[in-house]
Amino acid sequence: MAMLWFLHFKMGQVQPLFFQTASGVKDFIMSPLFQVYALGRNLERPFRNRKLEEMQKQQEELSAQKGEGGDLSTKDDDGDDDDDDNN
Repeated sequence: MAMLWFLHFKMGQVQPLFFQTASGVKDFIMSPLFQVYALGRNLERPFRNRKLEEMQKQQEELSAQKGEGGDLSTKDDDGDDDDDDNN
């Protein structure tokens, strides 16, 4: 900023002000937060989060089992369903 102040007020140059303005607008538009929230883009995460991926995979498996009509009932110690009669 000090360099821009010197070039504009002491040397009378206007081009650095235009460059700084254009550069700021470009940086704002290219920022990931602007792209995600204003433009609605889905950006890749810069680093992999293994725990998040495992949780998403488990959630997908559970939803697939529920969608197929899979029974998610709990088992007894002997391996039978809880609601079976032991005769």
